[in-house]
Amino acid sequence: MKRLVSIMLAAVCALSCESARLEHYWDNLNVQVDDYAVSRDRFARFAELAYEAPEQKAMQAVSSLMDKLLADEVSYYVYADWMAAAFHSIYSPCRYPALFAGIVERMESDGILTESDLEPLRVMVEKDRFNLPGEACSLPTLTASDGTPAQWTPGEATLFAVVNLDCSSCMAALNALGGEKGKHIALCFGRTAPSPLPEWEYMFMSDPESIFEVEAAPFWFSVDEKGLVQKPYSPAPGSDDAFAKPDIL
Repeated sequence: MKRLVSIMLAAVCALSCESARLEHYWDNLNVQVDDYAVSRDRFARFAELAYEAPEQKAMQAVSSLMDKLLADEVSYYVYADWMAAAFHSIYSPCRYPALFAGIVERMESDGILTESDLEPLRVMVEKDRFNLPGEACSLPTLTASDGTPAQWTPGEATLFAVVNLDCSSCMAALNALGGEKGKHIALCFGRTAPSPLPEWEYMFMSDPESIFEVEAAPFWFSVDEKGLVQKPYSPAPGSDDAFAKPDIL
């Protein structure tokens, strides 16, 4: 029992220390982007700390950073790009949709970015509302290979892969994901005829961008037998998971 209490106290202490590091992260650091690589590395570490923090504390820390950035419009634009890449991109290990939504709201009120800069960020926020863990799966309108209407109905655990049929790495992703548990459905766009894979059922999306960011393909997610999302959007095996991909602004 004493050992369990000690472990719990150590965990609480570690969490408290991480929270303090996040809160004061920028206190003695220059946020101006005078050395791109150094500034980017600093932000990457900050993003890792924010990702581990509760949403309210993470947003407070981001707001403090943005307060500093108001004095330098050029740096504000650079950090806006990094924030989208860190907290929105499927490729980022720090993906944090709820935090990103708060960041875009703050950007709107700051008045630094133009409307044309803000609009794609708003679209990202809207798409982040779909297919979160525990929520009902959302899909675009689907058709079969012959163009007739198709429909997916919950009933068994299903793995969905979003793939561009014109992209060879997308088709390689289907092979890589073929051994995952559950029924396999490829949600397809593009003009190339799919190579038949026995593990996969192909459905075609007439309006993929209504739900998905097609530039991020290939990626996958899974749902349970009730149709609730279990695993959120994740890069397919072999995808480039470099931080800050893609550049947004």
